[in-house]
Amino acid sequence: MAQVMLRKTKGKPIQFVEVDNQRQNQPKNQPCFNRVSVKIKTTVESHTDKSAPPLSQQPTRQILVCQHRTCRKQGAAKVLAAFQALPVNGVTVSGSPCLGECGNGPMVVVLPEETWYCRVHPDEVPTVVQRHIKDGQPVKAMLYRKYH
Repeated sequence: MAQVMLRKTKGKPIQFVEVDNQRQNQPKNQPCFNRVSVKIKTTVESHTDKSAPPLSQQPTRQILVCQHRTCRKQGAAKVLAAFQALPVNGVTVSGSPCLGECGNGPMVVVLPEETWYCRVHPDEVPTVVQRHIKDGQPVKAMLYRKYH
C-alpha cells in the first residue's frame, strides 16, 4: 500500500513523494525512515479529484503534526487536538506520518512556508496560531534549529 508523504533533506525544499511502507528484508528495530523506499517522486500540479473543491477554494495553508510512534509518545495527539480546537479560515490542520525527525517531537510543519517547530507542547499552540498563522511572524524560540 503506497501513501504520499513529506520528506525534507538539509538545504532542499520539501518534496511530495510516494512511498511504499512494506518492509523488504529489513529488521523491525530499524528507524521508521529507513523502512520506506521511495518509488516515485511527483509534483502535485493538477487537480483531478471531482469531489474536492477547486484549487482556488482550497485552504492556502496547512499545519502538519507528526503522529508517528515517537512523536505520539511525546504528546503529539494532544498537540493535534489543540490545533484543531483553534480553527483558522483558510488553514487545514492534519496529522501526518513520520516527518523523519524522530526524537525532536512533537514536530509541527507549517506549509507552504515550510516552517518547522520542534518539541511543541499543547499549551504553546495558541501562541503559534496567533503569532505565526494570524500575524505572519514565526515563533523564533520554538523553531527547529536544524532547518532555521
